[in-house]
Amino acid sequence: MKRMMYIVTSYALQVMNIVLSILFMQELTPSQLGGVSIGKIWMQLCDYTHLGTRFSLDRFLSLANKKERELMVISTLLMSAVGHILIILFWLYFESSDYMILSFIVAGIFLSYIGIFKAYIRAVGDVVQLVKFVAFSQILPLTVAIIVFMFFGMRWFLVVYPLSYVVFVLVLLYVGVSRFESKYKYTDIVVVLRRLSGPSSLLFVNSFLVYGLSLIDRVFVDAFMGRESLGYLNVITFALTAIIIVPSSVAELLISKISKDYVNRPLDIAIVKDIMFSFVITLIAILCANFFMSFFVTRFTQYSELIPLLRIATFAALPYSVISVLHHILNARDKRLKMVFSNAIVLVFVVAMLTYLSFNSHLSLESVVKLKFYSGWLLLSLYAFSLSKYSDCCKLR
Repeated sequence: MKRMMYIVTSYALQVMNIVLSILFMQELTPSQLGGVSIGKIWMQLCDYTHLGTRFSLDRFLSLANKKERELMVISTLLMSAVGHILIILFWLYFESSDYMILSFIVAGIFLSYIGIFKAYIRAVGDVVQLVKFVAFSQILPLTVAIIVFMFFGMRWFLVVYPLSYVVFVLVLLYVGVSRFESKYKYTDIVVVLRRLSGPSSLLFVNSFLVYGLSLIDRVFVDAFMGRESLGYLNVITFALTAIIIVPSSVAELLISKISKDYVNRPLDIAIVKDIMFSFVITLIAILCANFFMSFFVTRFTQYSELIPLLRIATFAALPYSVISVLHHILNARDKRLKMVFSNAIVLVFVVAMLTYLSFNSHLSLESVVKLKFYSGWLLLSLYAFSLSKYSDCCKLR
């Protein structure tokens, strides 16, 4: 029951983000949507300043005592804060006149702190507290921001959106960190950071490559086609990101089963069944989205001419129904280096294709969407090869 509460809360958060995206598509011009897309690139970057220490929290916090947990959280917060200062300095140097980017950066900074505290609460094992934390730290601020956008417009949204997270985190720091009983030295923090950064370094590199794959097409479209075209791409990729929530959620439910049952087993019928379950559920979601797409896009947005590309984008989510499961299997089998190489190969392929298309005047929204479709299937092929016996000759773990 408690686990179901957490799943429902997580879905509610995803629904709120979808609602906000739909409101953006209804109210903003394509150029403004392009600005939002650039802002989200900066916001997502804020989640990588921990340099891998955040990923290690899930592994070590549950095994640590109270004093060690506190030290790990404080060390990760400090590591992230240093990176956030650098991001602010980059904004001041490159984009100091763009306050939309600053709004998303501030929101991203405090969302990353919320993620660290969420890992701490999850490690303690109190699901009820975790549900309350997600509700008050993420759903409530986002709800407030959505209401402000609906009634007062984008200008006030850009003020309230980051401010709502700032207020919550400051209260959290005052109430939560002030209860930490121990005092720590600088040397203690350095030792803990070294311990945390090592085991998850490959996961961090892999996640950063995934981040690069998610943004590189936006960078090329903005540079070679303009901010308005980027806004149209933002509408198209919304269909992809909305569908990908489905296989990601299915894979999250299978994590414990994968960790216990699939670590040393070959790809037998049981694993294939779980993969097919994720595939079929995602395919049903894609077919339903395409069935209702014409009505909703025409009725609630001004982008009905993008429907053919939206349909392609939904099917681009299909390979991720398998990738999301294979990702956890590879991680459980300590084949993270193969994951890194797979994502690196796909990123190089995508950059090479975008470069070719850009400098030969063939870059278009259609070519970008089709590239997303093909790159997903390429990544799936590489992940499947990484699990096969033939990949062992590569001497990669």
